[in-house]
Amino acid sequence: MNHKALGTLGESIAKTYLEQESYQTVAMNWRHRFGEIDLIMLDPKGVLVLVEVKLRTTAFKGTGLDSIDYRKQQKLYQLFQLFLMKHPRYQKLPVRMDAISITYNRKLQKVEDVIHLQGI
Repeated sequence: MNHKALGTLGESIAKTYLEQESYQTVAMNWRHRFGEIDLIMLDPKGVLVLVEVKLRTTAFKGTGLDSIDYRKQQKLYQLFQLFLMKHPRYQKLPVRMDAISITYNRKLQKVEDVIHLQGI
């Protein structure tokens, strides 16, 4: 499985996980020329949530959460603002940025762990 396929798998796992927690999908892989937002969800309380998804098949580089540094968060925040400008119906909702880190065992083709960090 290549890098792109693993990314798609991670986003699918995260989306299913959140939907099981009563989140509703607003957008998946929302793209702008400046970048991409993995998932935009509406949480059960009506908060619009940008979700950055990171899947790891090994702990060699740490968890996926370790890779979401300040610079990455700032880029995501700017993309979120662009999304809101293009979709005014969501502008009055409270917003939040979350991260989901998935540990996936490639040999067993099995999810070993999902960490959902709210409000990064």
